[in-house]
Amino acid sequence: MADRLTPKAGAGAGSNRPDLSMFRTVVREIVVLEQERDSATSAYMNKFKAAKKAGFNTKALAKAIAARREDADVVAANLEDQLLYMAWSGISVRGFQPDMFDDRPTVDGLTEKERLEETIFDAEQAGYATGRAGGDRVGANAHPAGSERHVAFDKGFLRGMGAIAREMAPPTEVKKVAAGRKKKGGNAENGPPKEAA
Repeated sequence: MADRLTPKAGAGAGSNRPDLSMFRTVVREIVVLEQERDSATSAYMNKFKAAKKAGFNTKALAKAIAARREDADVVAANLEDQLLYMAWSGISVRGFQPDMFDDRPTVDGLTEKERLEETIFDAEQAGYATGRAGGDRVGANAHPAGSERHVAFDKGFLRGMGAIAREMAPPTEVKKVAAGRKKKGGNAENGPPKEAA
């Protein structure tokens, strides 16, 4: 056993193989650095806790600190795009006007068809949320019967209920699905068949 653990004299000569002395030095340095890292991490977290207690939005604070390491023009462009996309999504941001940066289209510039498409999409999303929560399929659908929004809500509701059904499926059903995939030559562990990659 001693022969296996004790480096042979001259081992690694002319190569980059480390010896026992180097190993012990590196390990000691790494252990000390890990201790310093843990201490710094603890101080870092405590500082954010104190900032939160003082009323800071710590998520925004962390982003502001990270932005200091980035190009100012890139940071500004990303913020402008984020505000614009939020406006397009119908999220009101206090003091922000979508056209304050450039001449990109705003929500007000949507055509009647595009507005209808948005309301249909929103109706389907509302239906999905209702179905996902196990709500009332008929009572929660306030859109006129037969309208596109009514149909979209119902479609979303069924998708939401389907999501619940999949989560409640017994393990045997999951195994059947996995077995079916394996027969086709692919599975979750090995990925898709080579011919499909």
